[in-house]
Amino acid sequence: MHPLTILVPLILATGAHAAVLLRVPTLNHFAMQDALMSPASINAVGNTCGPTQGRCDPDVPGGGWCCSVHGYCGNNSEYCGEGCQDEFGICGVENVPQPTSTTSPSPSPTAPAAQRCGLEGDNEKCPAGQCCSHTGWCGTGKDFCSVPMNCQLGFGWCDSDVNPDGPSLSSEQRTKVGAVPYGKAITRCTKPGVIALTFDDGPSEDTAKLLDILHDKKAKATFFIPGIANGRGQIDTTKTRMETIKRMLQDGHQIGSHSWSHFDLETLTSEERKTDLTKNERAIANILNKFPTYMRPPYMKCTNETGCLTDLTALGYHIVSYSVDSSDWNHPEDFDAMKKTFDDALNQTPQNGNMLLIQHDPIHKSAIDLTKHVLDAVSQKGWKAVTVGECLEDPATNWYRTPEKSRPASMALGACMISKDGYCGTLDYFKDKLECWNSSKKCFDDAKKCMDDKKRVNKSPCQDMDDVCKQLLDHCTQCEVTTSSMTTCASCGPSIGFKTRSTANSCAMQGLTIDNPKA
Repeated sequence: MHPLTILVPLILATGAHAAVLLRVPTLNHFAMQDALMSPASINAVGNTCGPTQGRCDPDVPGGGWCCSVHGYCGNNSEYCGEGCQDEFGICGVENVPQPTSTTSPSPSPTAPAAQRCGLEGDNEKCPAGQCCSHTGWCGTGKDFCSVPMNCQLGFGWCDSDVNPDGPSLSSEQRTKVGAVPYGKAITRCTKPGVIALTFDDGPSEDTAKLLDILHDKKAKATFFIPGIANGRGQIDTTKTRMETIKRMLQDGHQIGSHSWSHFDLETLTSEERKTDLTKNERAIANILNKFPTYMRPPYMKCTNETGCLTDLTALGYHIVSYSVDSSDWNHPEDFDAMKKTFDDALNQTPQNGNMLLIQHDPIHKSAIDLTKHVLDAVSQKGWKAVTVGECLEDPATNWYRTPEKSRPASMALGACMISKDGYCGTLDYFKDKLECWNSSKKCFDDAKKCMDDKKRVNKSPCQDMDDVCKQLLDHCTQCEVTTSSMTTCASCGPSIGFKTRSTANSCAMQGLTIDNPKA
């Protein structure tokens, strides 16, 4: 189980309380506790690399930049070519930096010398537009710039420095509602006979299949999502990730925050923490038109001593821990070990007990294989798989906050304009008046389809979407633009409620500003 660093009583799977003081592990131990900070984040010993040996370090004897298919570090095509493991080093001979260090490969005659930086490079900063890798070299690409594993903050650019499109949510009201506690780690459910499945670090390549499994088993789960981590692109501009997050909501699952950058929140200043968390709120709101009140700190590191708990409480977050750790992070390829960990915990839990289980979305054997086993096992026990909110008996209306002004991101194609009761109403982009009319027509068609859906009891989101369609129709009617030229398109914009943006040869709808939206 992850050793918690939040000072709370340890609650066993049986529901009994153990009066123990939880010890703070070392940073290297925490590096093993998350799918995004896997063994890859720990430098390899000598010239070996991989899931157990770690990441290649070019500065150790016999080391190199690339991790070969067989788990050895080096710098030529045998190491950097086909089969190279990019999670444990750099792949592609053309991507290998050419350092000047005598302990590293010599640069080619035409290649510029790479610059040292960061803690390993006398605290030097990289040139503008470059990132400082975790091994202290300046460069570009995910091996240098991706957070939290590869990029050193403060010595150059990092992926997490980008700001999601749209107004900051830092000034939003944070009214605390409901009976679920704030300012402390939640380690167990209150509702008997349920299991709260929770998945960190998605969406991943396996999430769509995971959602299929949950749908087939009529199970619900909670997904704690980081906004921009591990070089997979930010959630509100990467179409596949956006679509997956929208599907989570539509399928009745709960979405929680896992921070923007996935950095250890205790290593950040108070201001950096708040900025990081509100960035993720903005990105999630760009997709769903609302943002979560539930979150799980990366590595479950957030204490009073650092002020982290105070900051998260001020932001109005319920801090979700777990009662049972699947330990998938400890043996990502060993399904039998995961299964034994879960089975042992379930067997110790009484029939009227419950469980709050943590898994990691990007770990295939956990997200797919273990989830199937878990759902079969709890079904035999007569339990139900639910969201964290339901397991805490918190009404679904308390799980999210809706921004006072909502403006979906300019690149968030298909962002939910109305997000309510499992309904996601979207608008098509347009770049001229004809496309505006077409977008309006499709909007009304979708709202009518929602209204005509006999399975839908609550029709209010359908009416809310119809109201949005009318605003769009007014916009199209008043807009005089009939071409997509950059010079005339802007006149079709902000003064009538819709934002537009200019590109090289066209302008596209940026989003609808809704005062006091009904999402």
